[in-house]
Amino acid sequence: MSLLKKCVGLDPNFRKPLDIGLIWEGNYWDDQDVHDCCDVDWETCEILVRKISKALLLPTAPTDGSSKENEKVLILLPKIMQLPLTILAAYRAGIMAIVMDPLTFKTSTLQSILLAEQPKFVVTVDAFWQAQELIEVKSTVENLPEMDETQLLVIRHVAPNNGVPPPKRHYPARRPSYRTSLCLRDGKDWEWSTVMAGVTVGEYSKEFEDGWKWDQDDVIMKLVDEEGKIHTVRHGELLEKLDAKKAGLETKIAEKNGPNIENIMVMDAPKDLETLTNFLVPWYMGKTMTLYEGPLSYPDSSRLAQVISKHNVNILLGSGTYSIPNPEYLKFFAVPSLKIIDMPDFPIVSSYFLNFQQ
Repeated sequence: MSLLKKCVGLDPNFRKPLDIGLIWEGNYWDDQDVHDCCDVDWETCEILVRKISKALLLPTAPTDGSSKENEKVLILLPKIMQLPLTILAAYRAGIMAIVMDPLTFKTSTLQSILLAEQPKFVVTVDAFWQAQELIEVKSTVENLPEMDETQLLVIRHVAPNNGVPPPKRHYPARRPSYRTSLCLRDGKDWEWSTVMAGVTVGEYSKEFEDGWKWDQDDVIMKLVDEEGKIHTVRHGELLEKLDAKKAGLETKIAEKNGPNIENIMVMDAPKDLETLTNFLVPWYMGKTMTLYEGPLSYPDSSRLAQVISKHNVNILLGSGTYSIPNPEYLKFFAVPSLKIIDMPDFPIVSSYFLNFQQ
């Protein structure tokens, strides 16, 4: 079974079309309990993968007559809902994805990647918030001399829509922000929503399996970590890692007497094979994927527990260590839904959650 079908293939007995497949929690949260979030059902996830896949092959991107095997796309996205959808869409289109985290990348590394890989285009955002810091991405990328031959497919993530008057008060960390704007360069930039609105797809059963057929040894992705190291991912090794991770989590679930597991929260952005495996395994198992875009300390150190409690997360999955300045704040929110913490490099976190039995 292909990675695509394992991750977003619809099945009324396993991955019901109207059940929730993806939850995104944004950076903003205030003392009035206002949150920035959304959820997407499986049917919409599947449709979006096909729409994005077609968009990646549109002639809006530069073409030079080369074969599709040589085409690459640079995905420079924070942990927003378009990130997993675009990764799978590139896989479906037969385009090698180069994935970088805009939170940790260095400009010099990005320049080197652009020169070495020469992606047809870059998928990115206008900007994103981390706590009250607004991180401008598009304006940084578009001014690089290495971008002369590369176009941008830009998600309007923070900038307001044109013509909408600004509010009387500015709220730091909240979308939309009138302290930034999305300016599109003619012939160089393409706005995500406009492109997607023009893409049509057929019925699932007729079109789903029309994706690119990867061989086991094909390089399907290159992941760039915070040090600028490139991690090459081959098709077969990713499938092996996903099968092993799935089996390991299923064993842990069985050891807990088989609790009902529906929702897995992923802590890491993909930067190597291990974090990519963690990133995709919720969908590989047919479970809801929950992503949190902001820092764990904003607006205070209880945020992780708040997200888990709000979305009824069952498994917390991470491969690194994380900064939570006042971890005792995690007890501000009960997390009865949380059954498993799979964070081997950060075991101490389990002792801070209220009502969690390791």
